[in-house]
Formats: sequence, C-alpha cells, structure tokens
Amino acid sequence: MGSSSRWLRVAVAWALLAPARAALSTTQTLEGVGGVLQHFCSQKPCVLPLKPLRHEVEGVGAVTVAVGQEVADAVEAWALAARVQGLPLGLDGVAEAARALCIQKKCNRGVALPPAQVDLEGVGTVTVPFGREPSELIEVFAAQAYTAGHGLLPFETHQAVMANLCAQMPCHVPLTEKTLEIEGVGEIRVAVGQEVADAVRTFVDNARRAGHAVGTEGATAIMERLCSLKKCNVPLDLGPDTLKIENIGTVVVGLGEEPSVKLLDWLERVR
Repeated sequence: MGSSSRWLRVAVAWALLAPARAALSTTQTLEGVGGVLQHFCSQKPCVLPLKPLRHEVEGVGAVTVAVGQEVADAVEAWALAARVQGLPLGLDGVAEAARALCIQKKCNRGVALPPAQVDLEGVGTVTVPFGREPSELIEVFAAQAYTAGHGLLPFETHQAVMANLCAQMPCHVPLTEKTLEIEGVGEIRVAVGQEVADAVRTFVDNARRAGHAVGTEGATAIMERLCSLKKCNVPLDLGPDTLKIENIGTVVVGLGEEPSVKLLDWLERVR
C-alpha cells in the first residue's frame, strides 16, 4: 500500500505539468505554476517538486527547460545564445540535447534552426547551416563557382554576401584574402575560393617573366607559408604547360617563358 500511495503522489505531481498553463488562465487567486502546486500541496502531501529540466553539453553549457515551456523553444534559444558567444555547437549537438530532453518530457515539435542563405544571381546560392561559419562556406562556394566556370569572383562580391549572411546569423571568423609580401619581388594574393597552389604558380610565372629569380626552393617556401594561413588541397606544380599538336609535336612553355616566343621557336623547329 505504501508503494502504491507513493506512486500515486508522483503521478499527481507530474500530472500538474500538463494543465498548469490552463489553470493559470482560469485561476485569478494563484500566481503562476508555483501557486497551482501550492494549492494542491496544501490539500495533500507532494513528493516531487516542480523544477526545470536541465541537460549539460560538454564545451557549451547547460540547456534548461522551464516548467510549462516547450523543449524546442528552450533548445533553440540556448543554441542561438551559444553561437552568439562563439561556442562550438552545431546541428548534431542541438539534436543530441533535444533527444535527451524529450526522453524526460513530451515534445510537441522539433527544433527548427534553418540555415542562412544568400542567392547570387547567375552563380548560385550560398547556404550556411546552423553552427557553421559563413566565411568557411563562402570559400567553398567560391571554389565551386570557379570550377563551374564563373571565374574568381571579386572580393567585393564575397564581402557583400558575407554581410548578408552575418545579418542572419553570428559570424566569428572574418572573410579575408590571404596575402604574403615576398621581399624584392612583390605581394602574392590568394583570392577567396582560389587554391594556394594556383596562386603560387601564377606568382612564380609572373615573377620570372619580370626578371626575378624565383626557383623551386623559393616557390616551395612561399607555398608552405601560405598553407599555414589557408587550407591547401592540391600540391604545388611548377612543371611546364604543354599542348600536343596531332601529327606534328608538342609545344612546351615553361614558367617564366613567353608563350609567343616559345611558339615561334617551336614553329621554326617543326617547319
């Protein structure tokens, strides 16, 4: 009998959660859920206190769901606040927190944290999921646009996209072109979406054509320094450009060499 009575009191306490908001709208003499509970506890002993739910996420902090609050509302507010602070929280972490809380309390809807999006006419749409940095996704988008034949878009275009995205979600990592000053030669600039290896190859080619002696060792050192500033996906290739002419031969133009001069030399040899 003692056990049955205990579980009955537990059931009464938990059952208060559902009608609490309705009770507040019709009861003028009670203040909030605490007043509702106090009313019933004055008539029978209460075993379980009403208290908010809490779930701790390592590296981010605790999400708290107040009595009568929808879990999704609490998780969304907690997640957005975490991102404003720059804490490492993505959609996977949000989903894990919601699952843990929905085990303890009925959830009436799912968490909704839609991505930020910007349409770039004639090019495509930049989409940034919750928890990701806009600058990172702009780099990916720019690289895909280049591969698709749109060329390297102006930095001003990327800045405008970045400003639009940052108006929709917190931004903590700035969008920049990576630059490096090479003493006695000039500045090398890696555009947004550009592979470091491509930028270094072009820089070395232009430097040699201008009379600067930039060898393989120097080019490799430049590549290494830039790769510490931006992720490098392909190795540096300093080999010549070649074009095979069927039934005649192959035109070879090395870095630093003028294509027109090399073509004339080749024509003289194959005549």
